[in-house]
Amino acid sequence: GYTTLTLNGTSGSLLDFEVNGTHTGEIYADGTTVFGIQAIGSRALNFKTNNTERMRITNSGVIQSTNGTTTSEWYPSGGVQYFGTSTNHPIQFFTNNSNAMRLDSSGNLLVGKTSSDTLGTAGHELHNSGMAHHTRATGTVLYLNRTGDDGNIIDLRKDNTTVGSIGAYGGASYIGGNTNGSIYF
Repeated sequence: GYTTLTLNGTSGSLLDFEVNGTHTGEIYADGTTVFGIQAIGSRALNFKTNNTERMRITNSGVIQSTNGTTTSEWYPSGGVQYFGTSTNHPIQFFTNNSNAMRLDSSGNLLVGKTSSDTLGTAGHELHNSGMAHHTRATGTVLYLNRTGDDGNIIDLRKDNTTVGSIGAYGGASYIGGNTNGSIYF
């Protein structure tokens, strides 16, 4: 059977922990909606399995989890929620236990693939250098749709100056340069 430990009291600390006479933590409740565990002072709250730390909540509110090699962190700061790794490892998103998206350690966003610079693998890569790769085995790879008036759909630039464009005019498409006119199809 099981042994039951019952702590009974009013709201506040139900069980205090001390080390060498110093209050280090407590288990507390307010009697209605809150039950908590608290590390006191500058201490972190650590969680271990098999005597190995797996998760920590620092005294500044940073939540860290680790497998001993990779450490992830999430925390709010200045109105922004941060999530990432504090080690040189990618962040992997998955659905139905399959790869869906990855942010690699170089800052490249990969959708449907796990490594960058693989044009032979279906998926999308948005590189932190501004380059994009889109690969598909069959069918159209990229759709661009202008739903309003006629005009440029793609604006080609060199040093932020327009040097050409691809667009739609009067139900037709055109390829245009800024000095040689346009070709209509």
